Amino acid sequence: MLRFHFTSEDLTKVRVATEPHALWEIAVSLHRLQTHEGRWDYEPWFRTARDSLRMAGLERTVKTFLLPLFPRASYFPDFLTPLEGTQGLDAGLEAILGTPCERVAREVDALNRVVGAPAWTHRLTEPDLREQLVGALRAYHRAVIAPHEERIQER
Repeated sequence: MLRFHFTSEDLTKVRVATEPHALWEIAVSLHRLQTHEGRWDYEPWFRTARDSLRMAGLERTVKTFLLPLFPRASYFPDFLTPLEGTQGLDAGLEAILGTPCERVAREVDALNRVVGAPAWTHRLTEPDLREQLVGALRAYHRAVIAPHEERIQER
């Protein structure tokens, strides 16, 4: 479960999205894959997600590339869930690609301080690795989120 602590000033700046945020859907689903807590409530999704990842050949990518960037119940880099994600997956992924290198470096350093991220994460400032990340996020979304988008929209 994510916990947010707001000051009075923070609350004056809160906006509620009218649509699901594609990259937050990815983030939360990756968190869900990392725990057995509440698994019974998500069992049908979990089963189909696991099968879809296997069929798409994404199991290793998720385990070694995505999960280290989205640790459950811990900090993960904010640039991975940009505001543009409310405009859809493509807009969110473009925002990730366009994130200034200084910001990426700062947020990856924070991730490393909190969870001891893999050494390769510091290379996310490099365009090639960020392109690979965007490709992995797109493939993950296609396999795990897209089949449930209608239900997500309904909720």
